[in-house]
Parts: sequence; C-alpha cells; structure tokens
Amino acid sequence: MARNDPGYFTTSDGCDRVDDGAEQTGRARFFASAYGLMACGVTVSAAAAFLVARTPVLSQALFRADGLTPAGWAVTFAPLGLVLLYGPAVTRLSADAARALIKFLSSPEAAAAITKAGLAPMN
Repeated sequence: MARNDPGYFTTSDGCDRVDDGAEQTGRARFFASAYGLMACGVTVSAAAAFLVARTPVLSQALFRADGLTPAGWAVTFAPLGLVLLYGPAVTRLSADAARALIKFLSSPEAAAAITKAGLAPMN
C-alpha cells in the first residue's frame, strides 16, 4: 500500500500503519457479544424473578410480611460477596480456570453447597 492511499497513515509515535477496518470489525463483534451476554443475564434474572413470584414455597422462603427472611438476605447479597471474594482472584487465574470457577458458581452443585451450609432453607 502506498503512502498516498487513504488507508495508510503514520501514528503519533512515528509508526506506519494500515487501517483496513479489521480493528473496528473486532470491536463491533466484541460489543455485540457483550450485549448478547447481558441480554441473556437479564432474561435469566427475569425468569428467576417470575419463578419466585409464582412459586409459594420459594416466596415464603425468601420473603415475609415485614421484609426478607435470612435466606432472602443471603440470596440478595450473595452476588456482591462473590464479586468481593473472587474478583481479585479471577485476574490471577488462567482463562480456563476463571471459566471453570464461573461455571461452578452458577451450577446446582454450588446451590447445594450453600443449602448445606445453612444459608438457604431446606424443605
């Protein structure tokens, strides 16, 4: 590519560079993926809220007339606790280990461990 082509430019540090649009395409793909994951998260949250609202056993386990039950408070603040506990560790983990940790924390096995620890009611 010649210096007079529109896709050719020199950066502020003096490096010659060719802008072929690949960076913009990658960025667009990244944001589309991120927004897709956020949409899935909102959908899962809505489904969970609907399930709790429509299931008397779950509603009674999490709510009472004057506010939340202890299990309700645990469910409310568990995500914050997980972020504070595991947030710093995730940056030191490999991508596969971080992915495995996230999959475990969102698994039924993690829910069973929380129930066994006495943080959720057992019926």
